Amino acid sequence: MDKNEYLENLALELEEIDNKLTELRIKIVSEVEEMIYEDEIKNLEEKREELDRKIKRAEISADTSWEQFKNDVESAFYEVREGVNDIFDQMK
Repeated sequence: MDKNEYLENLALELEEIDNKLTELRIKIVSEVEEMIYEDEIKNLEEKREELDRKIKRAEISADTSWEQFKNDVESAFYEVREGVNDIFDQMK
């Protein structure tokens, strides 16, 4: 997979995470739930924004830093995705 394909796939996956974060915010119906999950969701949203910044930098970066970028992003992406999934699991 080349750089452009990778970035396109990553953008689609980030869109899915954005949708799940929005869904989480909608599911939090009580003040107690909001207190429980608010910090976790904010933390995940901040990490998601950092991923977006990394992607934008990668779009203009040289290919020499491409492998390092992929390693950094894959690690951060995994952390955000798993965090979102963990909150969904806790809310079931």
